[in-house]
Amino acid sequence: MVASMPLLRSLPFLLVTILLAACGTAADTKPGPIVLAAASLQGALDEAADSWAAQGHARPVIAYAGTPVLARQIEAGAPADILFAADEQWMDVLEQKQLIRPDTRRSLYGNRLVLISISDGSRIQVTDQAETILRAIGTSKLAIADPASVPAGRYAKQVLDNLDLWATVEQQVVPTDNVRSAARLVEIGEATLGIVYESDLVGTGKITQIGRFADAVQPPIRYPLAVVASAQHPDAQSFADFLASAEAEAIFLRHKFTRLPEL
Repeated sequence: MVASMPLLRSLPFLLVTILLAACGTAADTKPGPIVLAAASLQGALDEAADSWAAQGHARPVIAYAGTPVLARQIEAGAPADILFAADEQWMDVLEQKQLIRPDTRRSLYGNRLVLISISDGSRIQVTDQAETILRAIGTSKLAIADPASVPAGRYAKQVLDNLDLWATVEQQVVPTDNVRSAARLVEIGEATLGIVYESDLVGTGKITQIGRFADAVQPPIRYPLAVVASAQHPDAQSFADFLASAEAEAIFLRHKFTRLPEL
């Protein structure tokens, strides 16, 4: 595992390089701005990028990974024009290091955590969430993103702490490198339950939501966006502004994100 970490951390950098090379193979094709984005944004952001491109712009080059991986890539000098993260804390770190343009920073969208299981026709009736989790998990596994490094995992752990469950289920938790991977473990039957974002349920019929966590037990989930300090693409700010538009908002709402009031 330790030997594989440098490769995992370099994946967004490698992906951007590959995508840029592919874009450059077409005659007279210039790639759009490079966007490093949290994995949970993929469905909505891909659709938004397609809408942007349909207006005559070059389609953005997007690399997805967990927010900590993306932030470290920017710290390491990876090519990037925009960061669309799932965590205010990591954006704070980059702002303190002057690696983003603070005047471009905004938090546009939010999300919610939900409890999921496989869609096998045996839906669990949710009454008390703590009791439901304990009854459903039994001796099996609970998939969440890694709480030590991934925002979605940190949020999930906070929910379990607030329900007085973390100490009870900690040994049954399977941490993953991003929230999409946690959903995947439930899909393939490697975990009985998972805690993921509500937006992760869009487009899949293999998993189902069996409960939403009350506001009282889950933290606010916000997706900050900013132009990277070293951004080179002339359309970086324009695409960032597009993501705040009514057209983009409609896309994100379809994908079960919430729109946050801009301060």
